[in-house]
Amino acid sequence: MRFFHPVRHIFLTLFLFTQISVWGGQFMGGEISYRFINRSGNEFTYELTFKIYRECFNPADLDDPIIRLINSTDLTRNIHPIIYREITLNSPVITYLPYSYKDYCVINDPPHCIELLTYTTQIGLPFSPEGYTFYYTGCCRNGLTNLVSDAGNGGAEYVNTIPVPGQALTYVTYIPSHDSIMQNSNPVSVNDSIVYACKGKPFTYQFRFFDADGDSLVIKPTSSLMKVNAATTNFFSLFFKTGYSSNSPMGSTITINEEGVLSGTPGIEGFFAMALIIEEYRNGVLINKSRKDYQVNIATCEIKKPPEIINCDDNIATFFQSNNATNLYHWDFGVPVINSDTSNDMQPIYLYPQNGTFQVKLLATNPSGGCKDSVFTTAKIYPDGLQVDFDWNGQTCAGHPLTFVDRTTSTAGAVAQNWTWHILNNNTTIGNTPSVTYTHAVSGTMPYPLAVRLVVQTDLWCKDSLVKDILIYENVYADAGPDRILPFGQVYQMQGNSTASGVNYIWSPSFGLSDPFIRHPEVRADRDIEYILEVNNETGCFDRDTVKFRYMKGPDIYVATAFTPNNDGINDILNFFPVGMGFARLSIYNRWGQMIFSTTDINKGWDGKVKGVLQDTGVYTWMVKAKNYEGNAVIRKGTVLLIR
Repeated sequence: MRFFHPVRHIFLTLFLFTQISVWGGQFMGGEISYRFINRSGNEFTYELTFKIYRECFNPADLDDPIIRLINSTDLTRNIHPIIYREITLNSPVITYLPYSYKDYCVINDPPHCIELLTYTTQIGLPFSPEGYTFYYTGCCRNGLTNLVSDAGNGGAEYVNTIPVPGQALTYVTYIPSHDSIMQNSNPVSVNDSIVYACKGKPFTYQFRFFDADGDSLVIKPTSSLMKVNAATTNFFSLFFKTGYSSNSPMGSTITINEEGVLSGTPGIEGFFAMALIIEEYRNGVLINKSRKDYQVNIATCEIKKPPEIINCDDNIATFFQSNNATNLYHWDFGVPVINSDTSNDMQPIYLYPQNGTFQVKLLATNPSGGCKDSVFTTAKIYPDGLQVDFDWNGQTCAGHPLTFVDRTTSTAGAVAQNWTWHILNNNTTIGNTPSVTYTHAVSGTMPYPLAVRLVVQTDLWCKDSLVKDILIYENVYADAGPDRILPFGQVYQMQGNSTASGVNYIWSPSFGLSDPFIRHPEVRADRDIEYILEVNNETGCFDRDTVKFRYMKGPDIYVATAFTPNNDGINDILNFFPVGMGFARLSIYNRWGQMIFSTTDINKGWDGKVKGVLQDTGVYTWMVKAKNYEGNAVIRKGTVLLIR
C-alpha cells in the first residue's frame, strides 16, 4: 500500500482534503504476530505473520506490505530509533471470512464481505538485550463512525491511481528482551470473523486467543494507532469523536471485559474501529504485550420500507426495495376486493386496474432463520392527473415586465398547491406562487429567446413541469417632441420620433391634426391641448409620450414683472412664455450684471435661488434670446421684482 509521509507531503494532503469529498478506506483491522521456531547460538529464528482485514472487491491499489523492525521495545529512550530491517511481504493467503455468530434471526444480515490477507515469512534475529519492535503503517481504515476524519488521523491511498485521503493505521508487536525471555511466541487469534451486530439488538462476541507458550492472557481495550515514520519516537493514538473512547469504541452501551467478551445493545449503526492489548503473564509476571485491531459493523437489520410510488402518467407501478436479495418476498398491492393483486418478485411491476391511493404491503422471510417481518408503503396512481400549462401577459419587449400565470389542470381530485417558476437562461428561480411578474435583462441579437419552466406539484404529490420559449423583441420608444407655446392661428408641425424603424404612429386626440396616423402631422388648434403619441411595431412592442400646446397672443415673449419664491405654492417660479418661437433662452442677471440663471426649457423657470441659496429681495434683469418660426432672431429684455 503506497502512502505519504504526513509532514513531507503536508501541502499535498491539504490539497486532497479540499479537493476530494470521499474518504478512502479499505482496511478493517489487522495484527502482526510471531512464533518462536528455534535458537542456534545467538541467532533466533521466528515465523512472522501479518494479517490484515480488507473489504472484498475494493478498487484501491494494494502494494506488498512492508514490516519495519526496530532494535528496541522502548522507543521513548531513543530520539532516533534505528530501523534495523525492512521486510517486504508478498503472496498472501486470501480467506473470505464468515459472519460472527448471532442467536437471533433478522431480515437483513449486514451485506459486508471481508477478506483476510495472511502473509507469512521466516526471519533470523541476533540476540538483543533491548528486544525488537515490528510495525506496519499505511492507509486507510473504513471505520469512520467513531474516528475523527481530519489531518491528525490522516493518510492517503490510491484508488484507481487517484490519491484519496483517509484515516491512517499502524499495527505493532514486540519481541521482549532476550535477557529476560529467551523463548516467546505471540498469542494468536483463533476466531477470525466479521464482528457485526444489529442496531437495537443485544449481542455478545468473545475475542479468543491461543498462546503456544501457555502464558496467561489478559485482554484490555486500547486506542488504535495512527500512521508513523522512521523519525517517530513513539506511536500515537487516533482521535475519537465525541462520545467515543478506547474503553467505549461503540459508545457507552457496549463493553468489553478482560476475558475479551464484547457485549451490549448498539444504539447507532456504522463502522467502529477498536483495538485490543493482549497482555502475556508468565509465572504471574508481565512479559509482553500484543496488539490487534478490529472493526465492528453495526447495521440496521429490520426490514426496510420500499419508496413510495407516485405515478401521474399511467397505471403502471414499478416497486423497488433494498432488503437482502436472499430473502423471500410477498407483495400485496392493496387493490380492494381483488385477491390476485400479489407478487413474489423482489422488484415487481404491477398494472393497477383503477386510479387511487393504495396501501401496499411487503412481507419478507429469511429462509435460513425463518423469521418474518412486514412493512407498508403507498402507491399513488393518477394517470393524466396533472397537465401543466401557463400563459403570460404584457409586452414581450426588452425592458418590459411579463406576468406569468399558471393554467394547470388536474384530475382525480388532485389540486395544484406548489409552484416553482424558473428562468433557464440564468438558472434563476423567480417565484413560488400561481402567478409571478418578471423583467428579464436581455442583450445581444433580437429576438431573444427566454426559456421559462413551471414545475407544479399537487396535494397528491403528482409533479410535472413544462418549458416554454418566449421571444423577447427589441423595444420601441416614443418621443412626441417638446411642449410648445404657440400664437393663435399658427400652424405647427409635430416632431414625433421613435428609436426603431418600421413602426406605426398614432396621435390622439385627432382634433386639429392634419393626419393622426403619420409621424409629423400639422397642428391647427386654437386652445390649449395635450396630444398622446403611441408608437408600435408588428411584434406588439409599443410606447407612449405626450406633448402639450398652449396658445397665447403672439408671436411675442411673456415674462412676469414680479414673483414670490416663498414656497407657498403661489407665484413661486419665474416662468417665461416664448409665443410663436422655435427656440428661446431665458437668462437672469443680478444688479452687478452677473448671469445667475439660464434655461431653454419653458417648463423650468427660476426659483429665486443661486446654488441653492435664496436671493435677496430686489430687482433683477431678464433677457430672452429667441428665433421665431421664420428663423429671425428676437431679443427681449426687462426687469422682475423678487419679493421674499
